[in-house]
Amino acid sequence: MKPKLLLSIPNSGSDWVARCIAQVTGWNYYEKEYFNPICNMGEADRLIFAGFGCELASAARGIWIHPTKDAQEIYDQFRRQYSFNKEVWGFSKIDWYKERFDCIVLTRSWQTMFPPSRLRVVQWYDQIYMAMPGCQPNPLSSRVKHAYDAMVSPLVQSGLPLIQYEDLLDPATCRASLTQITEWLGEGNLDRLAETLSRTGRGKSDVRGRWLLKPTLAGDALCIVSGDQDNQRKNPGELPGSSL
Repeated sequence: MKPKLLLSIPNSGSDWVARCIAQVTGWNYYEKEYFNPICNMGEADRLIFAGFGCELASAARGIWIHPTKDAQEIYDQFRRQYSFNKEVWGFSKIDWYKERFDCIVLTRSWQTMFPPSRLRVVQWYDQIYMAMPGCQPNPLSSRVKHAYDAMVSPLVQSGLPLIQYEDLLDPATCRASLTQITEWLGEGNLDRLAETLSRTGRGKSDVRGRWLLKPTLAGDALCIVSGDQDNQRKNPGELPGSSL
């Protein structure tokens, strides 16, 4: 039987969801990401040389490439110790993961992900863009949005069972969303997971204001929208600073 894998993107709520899944199922979970060099420092060099990427400058190239043949040995090592994992940099390696894991996808909308509560989230998405082959010098706001779209699109189009972060925040929609992964979870675990997510959830307050890209003569401007009122927080082409 293949080990289980939750494929997602940075700042998607995957830490919370994966911990709840592990708690409910009893699967042996590597926390956080076994194939992320910065989350598996003991194997960081092997992972980087095998083509796995993250926000580390030395691992940036691995964000966009397919794993090398050395990756199989690392996978075999994982299987000997764990039965469940989650990865947030796997969007360019979906086929590799699908061959070796029983996978599902967790996504989060741009509207609720940004502005992030942690400034380093902007750094992650900027690193993704700057590591992209043929990337062009664009305003930071455009780079972040382009990177987000480039990560989410292949996950959504993968054909894998998909759950949406926003649906898990509300007990009224949580269980219905989880029906997409009933078989993946195993018998008897759907209701338990819905209850655990609802009990430990972040609440609707975690759905933040929206960032909107608005074209200007100087480039793209990021505006924060709160309710129905636009609030221009920074100069065109800049990210909101204190509001992140």
